[in-house]
Amino acid sequence: MGRFRKGALLAFIGVAFAAFFAPTAMATTPLDISKTATAHWTRSFEWTIDKSVTPGSHVLQTGQSGTSTYTVAVTKSAPVDEMWVDGEVCVQNNGTAATEGLAIFDRIVAHKSNGNTETIDKGFLDLSANPVLDPGESYCYAYSFPFEPVATAVDYQNEARATILNDAREPGTPLGPSAVAPFTPPASPTLVNDTINVNDTNGLSWMFGASGSQTYTRTFTCDADAGTHDNTATIVETGLSDSASVTVTCTPPPSAGCTHTQGYWKTHSTYGPASKPDATWNLIGGPDTAFFSSGKSWYQLFWTAPKGGNAYIILAHQYMAARLNVLDGAATTPAVDTALGWATTFFSTYTPSSTLSKAVRDQAIAYADVLDDYNNGEIGPGHCDD
Repeated sequence: MGRFRKGALLAFIGVAFAAFFAPTAMATTPLDISKTATAHWTRSFEWTIDKSVTPGSHVLQTGQSGTSTYTVAVTKSAPVDEMWVDGEVCVQNNGTAATEGLAIFDRIVAHKSNGNTETIDKGFLDLSANPVLDPGESYCYAYSFPFEPVATAVDYQNEARATILNDAREPGTPLGPSAVAPFTPPASPTLVNDTINVNDTNGLSWMFGASGSQTYTRTFTCDADAGTHDNTATIVETGLSDSASVTVTCTPPPSAGCTHTQGYWKTHSTYGPASKPDATWNLIGGPDTAFFSSGKSWYQLFWTAPKGGNAYIILAHQYMAARLNVLDGAATTPAVDTALGWATTFFSTYTPSSTLSKAVRDQAIAYADVLDDYNNGEIGPGHCDD
């Protein structure tokens, strides 16, 4: 009890609190009282959580994949300190009658270095849980008071007095015993949610001691991941959570199409002889569109025979058919793409009357064979049912 000796403390209580503890309350009473007191000091932190994802949707073809990046961000508040004293006041009725007007007055007192006392808080306890004690019955009433330390205090105690109105000594007068419980404030606060753990339903977990964020990625593949994927990150200590969703829409791959030979394309323009021209011709500007620097239109060149094995004409027939097939939606192959690319450069460089080196002519014929295989359905998506 700090600087007080036992005798001095008894004298102090008897004098300083005479008004609080009536002399008759120290005499025989049908009540017994005891109490506990514990001081607490917490430093608490509030947290918020935000979960986001980008992109939040994918439109993919079967077999394609898309990746989304998730971000989990938490924000830590400034600390909030709280101090309080709590405990129980236990009362037993040793009398032969039930208590009447049972009341418990409780207060927190600081003993200061100058010999004075200071009441920090006081009040009547809530006895609604058991307002009447039957003969022989005992009950412990919980209490809690906010607490603010006194700068010059040498020690603290919690004092309680239980009174009834049917004490046989003075019926109608509140009489009863008192109890005192000393307590010591904590030297340092207990940290509440100074650090947190976050669990993510994608199977990840993190610990945070300060505001911050974590990112991770997830890849979605069609058709296995079609639909909406809800995902939640939760602060374990508080239960606070936030969610983000990714929607994956799967579409079938585009048709690989099919290919026609040069014989189809040369007969299915606006010049006939087929009764219905193929609209794909419109995508190059029609059959009269000039073919590079050949001096002829596409239609004219289709009907030009490769006299003397003219490599330009041979390659042009297969090139034009292949170009129209691609524009019509037919899928290609790497070999076809290479042949088309080389041929485009060739036609930008030479004319039908150009003299070609053996190496250039051989390459032109070789790529014409590749495109011929493509147009006839030997490679690529296959030949159309004309």
